[in-house]
Amino acid sequence: MNAQIQFGENWVKVKESVFYLTQPALEILKAWYNINRDKKDIEIEIEYIAKVFEILKPGAKKEAYNDLYTLVECRYFEKDRIEKLINKIYEKCEEKKANSTVREL
Repeated sequence: MNAQIQFGENWVKVKESVFYLTQPALEILKAWYNINRDKKDIEIEIEYIAKVFEILKPGAKKEAYNDLYTLVECRYFEKDRIEKLINKIYEKCEEKKANSTVREL
């Protein structure tokens, strides 16, 4: 596997970022990676898919597959726009988690 992408029991690490995924999401992501590992910019693809899976938390393989298929199709037609949207959503979710943790303290 590419040194920039590592899979663990319930996570995937892309460059320096770690994303915690459900088991179905991780299985679908690994399968997709194994098919596309030689693709140009695979790290970027995996990072966006992992961000979406971390937020959506698909509970079944079929759900994870459908989410992946939708994302790949959207990125094919509107790559820049969908990447900006994913980043914006992911950042908002991270802010929400941080604010929630601060309130708990």
